[in-house]
Amino acid sequence: MSFQNLPIEIKDLIPGYLENREKEIETLYGFVSDRNLSEINKIGHKLAGNAGSYGLEELGKVGEKLEFATDLSDISQLLSEYKKLLQRYKELL
Repeated sequence: MSFQNLPIEIKDLIPGYLENREKEIETLYGFVSDRNLSEINKIGHKLAGNAGSYGLEELGKVGEKLEFATDLSDISQLLSEYKKLLQRYKELL
């Protein structure tokens, strides 16, 4: 993953975007506990739609998987993947 091809205006927004996604993970864990698949779907849809704008295609794919996941154990695994990706992206900045 390289952020070099992104316009500077987008690059400057990436740290804040990643911080917001970290906060979102905690919300998602709450939705898993509550078995609230509808809200998990909404967040996955939003993530799938906006991650690519920041050059974070892998994160968008996790969003797609969250959007269509119906098994809570699969969702927990996806959240683990989500956290690892966020950390990797932060290290690249």
